[in-house]
Amino acid sequence: MNILLMLLPISLVLLGLAIAAFAWAVRKGQFDDLDTPALDILDDAPPRPSAPRAPRRRRWDLMFRCCWPRCWPAWWAARTAP
Repeated sequence: MNILLMLLPISLVLLGLAIAAFAWAVRKGQFDDLDTPALDILDDAPPRPSAPRAPRRRRWDLMFRCCWPRCWPAWWAARTAP
């Protein structure tokens, strides 16, 4: 019975979040045009060419390339030392 005292407020908070998310979607126009996206797939027009973009470099890649040459020898030496 005590679990209901915890589950009831949790369920009310989740209900409030769901209502808030729905209200946000309605205000932002997510439900304004429901027919056009479904019909766009039937359009036979070729896609518009887009300008080629340079590949994005992730922050992890930049960090990895920056510290890899310096960190690897020290780390490997520490791991393989007797």
